[in-house]
Amino acid sequence: MALTKVSYSMITGAVANILDYGAVADYNENIPGSGTDNSAAIQAAVDAVNAKSTNGAVYIPAGAYKILTAISVPYGVSIFGDGGTASILHSESCNGLNFTSFGYSIGSMFYEDFGLTAATGTNFAAVQSINSPTSVTQDGLNFNRMRFYGWNQCFILSSTWNTTITTCRAENINNFVTLAQSNGQAVIVKITNNNIVYASGGLGTGVKYAINIVNTTGFTETVHIFQNSIYGFQICVNVDQATYITIGSNDLSGSVKVIAFVTSAGGYNITNNYIEVTGSGTGIFGVAQGSETPQTRTNILSNYFIGTATAAIGIQLNTAIGTYQWNATIRDNTFIGFASQDILLYTPGKSLVDNNRCMSTAPTNSIYVGQVLGSPVILTNNFFYRALYIDIAADYTDGKLILQNNVENNTFQATKQSAAPTTGTWRVTDVVMHSAPATGQPAGWVCTVAGTPGTWKPMANLA
Repeated sequence: MALTKVSYSMITGAVANILDYGAVADYNENIPGSGTDNSAAIQAAVDAVNAKSTNGAVYIPAGAYKILTAISVPYGVSIFGDGGTASILHSESCNGLNFTSFGYSIGSMFYEDFGLTAATGTNFAAVQSINSPTSVTQDGLNFNRMRFYGWNQCFILSSTWNTTITTCRAENINNFVTLAQSNGQAVIVKITNNNIVYASGGLGTGVKYAINIVNTTGFTETVHIFQNSIYGFQICVNVDQATYITIGSNDLSGSVKVIAFVTSAGGYNITNNYIEVTGSGTGIFGVAQGSETPQTRTNILSNYFIGTATAAIGIQLNTAIGTYQWNATIRDNTFIGFASQDILLYTPGKSLVDNNRCMSTAPTNSIYVGQVLGSPVILTNNFFYRALYIDIAADYTDGKLILQNNVENNTFQATKQSAAPTTGTWRVTDVVMHSAPATGQPAGWVCTVAGTPGTWKPMANLA
């Protein structure tokens, strides 16, 4: 009796196994150029799944597979393997996956448990959405437990909605995710729980930004960046302009600017991150945005900043020659190890700086406040290990800058004591009340000339 070999893909409704389409796992990663070109075989499996009325999934069994041409993945087709270090596509001078077919119909495709390695070539991407015209949208891509190695860029996504990138590992890369506005708007993107390491970089000349939100028109909208470990890049998160961005509970280490942003349309929330500056740069840098967006704000809350001996600044909003980086709340942050300032605010406006611990010992000033252009700017309940520098003294005396309950130069400036102050740095109109008021004694003292301790005049005696 003759026997017929039954392939996995012959089972009705089963996924397409690339081995059934001629793929051969014979690549030797120690010998570039070795092995069979599996581009056509894998593409045939993808096309077979796409031909089904309900689409389906492609299976990559454990093994090392060489490809010389990027795999074109149409809308509705999923791909999975046996693990990021078990099932690996080794790309030689080509992209890994190209998404060239788009749809918006509550999609939910998955790409998980396989690896993409750039074996040779420069300036290629592991995953790229290539959409033309820009009116079309790719919806519902979910990338899970994938491994990326050696790439110039891992993800270039445009006109991509409802996408998740989670629990992936990437090393020796120049850029992990680029959300590219020029080819369409990215909306509702979640980047969570990934381990992203620059190491020695990837094969290419891309900018060394781990997550890069690039816009030429409009705004990327609703991006959540949570619980990622990102190390070794010049910038860990760069945002040109976007609306509703949340960066939270990440472990970030960068050399130039750990987090950089321009326009906070709709609000940015940067919370509970560990932010390490390894070079001479800045922890969080808010670039001048050119105009005020009063209905929005930036919240920088409960972050821990640490700098090396050359790290310059913990938080900087605006530049010396720029305009507008207003409507910020900087609260409950801790700073250690910065050389210039813990907080630098150029031409601030309508902002609150509250309950921060500025513990860097190297700076002359813990915080620098430039000319206040948008009143008020409020500094309350902060601990400044070094001095507070005010560029325009009249901002304080005129009430544009409000200071309350701050500890400066590691000394609490008591507002109640038994005599006029003889220590500490004070400003004109500072008031110290008498701690034991009595008839015939002054109610308190007012500073008339700023200084250390300044010039103090008694207030009227109590009747």
